Amino acid sequence: MAFSSFDVPVIKHDIFISFRGEDIRTSFLSHLRKELRRNQIDFFVDDEKLHPGDEISSTFVQAIEESSISLVIFSKNYASSRWCMEELVKIIECMEQYERIVIPVFYNIDPSDVRHQKRTFAEAFDVHKQKYEEENMQKWRSVLKVAANLSGIHYPSKYRNESEFIEAIVKDISEKLSHQFSNASEVLIGIDEHFKLIKPLLAIESNEVRIVGIWGMGGIGKTTIAKAIFDRYASRYEGCCFLQEVREESHKSSQHCLYEKLISELLEGENLLVKGSAQARSMYVKRRLSRKKVLIVVDDVDTLDQLDYLTREQFSLGAGSRIIVTTRDEQILLAAGVHHIYKVQELSFQSSLKLFCLKAFHKSYPEKGYEKLSQRAVHYANRIPLALKSIGILFMLQKCSSLGKCTKKTQGSSRFEHFQCVKVEL
Repeated sequence: MAFSSFDVPVIKHDIFISFRGEDIRTSFLSHLRKELRRNQIDFFVDDEKLHPGDEISSTFVQAIEESSISLVIFSKNYASSRWCMEELVKIIECMEQYERIVIPVFYNIDPSDVRHQKRTFAEAFDVHKQKYEEENMQKWRSVLKVAANLSGIHYPSKYRNESEFIEAIVKDISEKLSHQFSNASEVLIGIDEHFKLIKPLLAIESNEVRIVGIWGMGGIGKTTIAKAIFDRYASRYEGCCFLQEVREESHKSSQHCLYEKLISELLEGENLLVKGSAQARSMYVKRRLSRKKVLIVVDDVDTLDQLDYLTREQFSLGAGSRIIVTTRDEQILLAAGVHHIYKVQELSFQSSLKLFCLKAFHKSYPEKGYEKLSQRAVHYANRIPLALKSIGILFMLQKCSSLGKCTKKTQGSSRFEHFQCVKVEL
């Protein structure tokens, strides 16, 4: 069944983790969560599992729907929980309806036990028979079989220890998220045009510590490019931080608060535990950072003082670290001695047209009868991403509110007026 973009729940989490708490909460899961955080992977996991009754709550249904990937950790007692089984039903439903990704993880259990409900899974179903109807049982057996037939990760199998196993899980998640990102229609538009030019400046394989500046007018796509770089390469680094909207946040709080956030994320909160003088704390931070290869994005800087303050640890960073700075003012980058600078240009006409159409028509090409107006909209927006999105949304709203009132004889003229209305509103 095909779904429109309005039917599919908006993604809010990278992954949803389904697990049996008594088996892995304080051991395997705690280590996995730490590694996910280190790789900047957002996850939804139930920290308590203290819920009245066995029915899955609406909060969890929503979390599953709004997660890009569901990580199902099958352990020996997974099937004994009706809560887990109902989670799995919803997970498989979202996979089939919304094309969500499901990654099964078999932790100290054979995949065939899950697929055919053997051993502890058979014991769990024997207990369930006493409490639940056959309809439930059939539904649970069906989703277990579907999940077990998916490409998954099995421990111990070829892994020497849990550390290697967790690394494999996180790598698989990162690759799938990266693939999804590269295929996301709106984000993909024009990104490859920029990547081709900025990749040599990044020199990702080099061991030098490098600052790369990205500058251009407002709305041109600087932050979008920085996010694309961050998402694509974060898994290669031992610590990551994306400081967004520095100009605005500096006015709301202070540069020092932003600096504390930066160091805390890079060191995963370790520096907050250091006691002693400011000098001792600073030495600790420098020592820890010198051992870590990190990726930092400082977004929307508007003063040299901000940039100097937030990048003052650049000489202490581990080999191969990268700092990416976005700004509207090239002079800030030059004054700071940044040698690798990328000026963001407008999108190509074809990419601009595609971006406009996605907002205006929810498709990558103009609707019939709107071809020339779409081209005019692209020219009017000067091929600037933010302007294209804004005009596209306004055009869609005008079109939806006006076309219903038009007769066939007046539709042609009304199409022109839709664009005129959009121009006036802008």
